[in-house]
Amino acid sequence: MEHYVLGTPEEIWSKLASESALRTHLLATITARFATTVEGLKEFIATTFYAHQQEPWHLDATLERVLDFLVENGMIEEGSGVELKPTPLGSLVSKLYIDPLSAVRMIVHLKSDKVEPNKKEKKKISDLALIHLITMTPDMELLYIQAADGWVEEFIDEHQDELNSEDNYDWLLKEAKTTAMLIDWISEAKEEYISDRYHIGPGDIRRSVETAEWLMHSLAELSKHLDLGVTYRAERLGERIHYGAEPDLLALVELKGIGRVRARKLHLAGYTTLDKLKTADPTEIGHILGPKIAEKVVAQLREEQAKSNRDRVKKS
Repeated sequence: MEHYVLGTPEEIWSKLASESALRTHLLATITARFATTVEGLKEFIATTFYAHQQEPWHLDATLERVLDFLVENGMIEEGSGVELKPTPLGSLVSKLYIDPLSAVRMIVHLKSDKVEPNKKEKKKISDLALIHLITMTPDMELLYIQAADGWVEEFIDEHQDELNSEDNYDWLLKEAKTTAMLIDWISEAKEEYISDRYHIGPGDIRRSVETAEWLMHSLAELSKHLDLGVTYRAERLGERIHYGAEPDLLALVELKGIGRVRARKLHLAGYTTLDKLKTADPTEIGHILGPKIAEKVVAQLREEQAKSNRDRVKKS
């Protein structure tokens, strides 16, 4: 009672005090047309708790710095007079709800020429490099480096040709550890193994996976918008991150009730595609998955086949 009710209130701070949050919300404010001029934007921000906690000169300087960043990186433009207008890129970044700095880092790295010595061709960016790229964004919460993580430096040495350029070695260590965890996840490593190797709990794995899926989807959308050349591969990686599966299981894991473990059992038994499952003996599927799960899978496949037949009749 004395501590929680009668005690001294804790200080609270607006989340907009984080420049990452401020970049995101300023872009959203302009994109949604809640403010269309610099003065209108300042008036809008002046009504927030953030403005209440800032000195006027500091608030103006911060807003101008963030606006300059958005203009320089092609997310907003100054229209006629003093009007602020979102660009197509700015609208997309706001829709994806990622930090504009995350978008800039993705775009800059994908646009940069990665040329091998004595070669004129661009080096093909790998799946590992794409996963490392999303860990380099401020939206990705990185795993901490602990005393038992000496293997991370070995991982960096082994994959130095695939990892993106990172000036800060301490950040590189955390990015590499997070990248390695996500690689293990999409390679179907067991959660128990990931928890032990990376010293994290199941909830930490799930949080990292969900964030990575969101960022990989964002990367695919940015690539599609700017023709950066990795759209399909980023979309496939997003699916693999979602299911924690190798590419050969993606068709199977789309079935309800079939996760990566059951999908791998089916695949090892020779049922590598949905077409093979459709012609399978339900009893045999029951031996692999159990009768109740098999019954649900067979019902899904029959419904899908019936829908396909109806669509074929409509087109004919």
